Amino acid sequence: MVKRSAKAAPEWTGFQEARPYGPKYDLRTDFVMVYGISDDLPERIAGWKQAGYTVHLMTGVAWGDYQDYLYGRFDGRNHWDEAQTDRSGKHLLHNVDVPYMVPTVSFADYLSAHIQKAIDAGVEAIHMEEPEFWAAAGYSEAFKREWLNVYGEEWIPPHASHDAQYRASKLKAAMYYRALDRICSAMKEYALATYGRTVRFYIPTHSLINYAQWRIVSPEALAFRGEEAEFKENRLLDIQRGPYRIAHLLDETGCADPVVLEGSFVRLFDDRLSLATRLELMPNGNVLLYDLDYDAGNRGQARILAASSRIRKEIHSEGGLHWTAESPEGIRVSTRAWVPHPPRRASADGEDVTFDYDAETQTVFLEFEGSPQGKNVQIEWA
Repeated sequence: MVKRSAKAAPEWTGFQEARPYGPKYDLRTDFVMVYGISDDLPERIAGWKQAGYTVHLMTGVAWGDYQDYLYGRFDGRNHWDEAQTDRSGKHLLHNVDVPYMVPTVSFADYLSAHIQKAIDAGVEAIHMEEPEFWAAAGYSEAFKREWLNVYGEEWIPPHASHDAQYRASKLKAAMYYRALDRICSAMKEYALATYGRTVRFYIPTHSLINYAQWRIVSPEALAFRGEEAEFKENRLLDIQRGPYRIAHLLDETGCADPVVLEGSFVRLFDDRLSLATRLELMPNGNVLLYDLDYDAGNRGQARILAASSRIRKEIHSEGGLHWTAESPEGIRVSTRAWVPHPPRRASADGEDVTFDYDAETQTVFLEFEGSPQGKNVQIEWA
């Protein structure tokens, strides 16, 4: 029996990158998603593996640099009739020569052929991002053919009636479900049959709020329509998970008044990780905060609250806090920590580092030059 092998390390953090490995954007996460299915994909995968990363692949399931498919170099047939098209006959483009695609069986098989190369090169997971079909689309020849196949009747323009628009949207979502199922099933079987290993699939999407606002149909978007009014009425989207709080003030209501957030916070979008007790959030504004009032059961224990680096080997003692900070080359690493006593010294690789101590919150801020090889950092108070 083939079994999924146990991971040597968890995959909590990751980022996407289209370029080959480079130390200036080596974020020291658990995994990297190499982006796109260009011809140099195997070399890019090998470079990130050599740097010690677990490697995933991310590519678009609705759009991408798929000109070899569009212009017939892949299978000898031009596929521009599969570009999403609006009522006026205009292609819906993400960029020049990069249309949003109708997820036909042919297009799904094209993506599978390239994903197979990524599996051959050793990726452990695939991210098929943004399965998006514009509500304004539904007028391409490929969509008309799909309508006839599914509904058994000639295509009806989506704008002809509410029923036609509903049926078109339902078909769009169903086509993406089929394409994703076809790709995932075929590639999982290929990985097992060829290499005796499993490959995981993920479907990254925008938020349901965003898709409702932009009028995009996605496999999960149809279920959201009835919830949109609730967010518009309350204006504030406010979510807290543990000590982390994210808030967004909607601007669709027409009200220009700010919303005030009060508490004791670290502002995580600020490169100095500044402190705040009162924040005014304007319409269309966003904040990401660390809530200093949150009790995680470790009050009184020295700890790092936030940092622009990967933290390893964090050790607290009676006289100080020590850790290793890994980050891209050439950046300034910002760190804010809670300490039980006012610090007397901070250092990175033995060199003194200037710091700012806030007595009210008992937090200290320091910054230093980053390195992907890691810096040994310590705060001393005894």
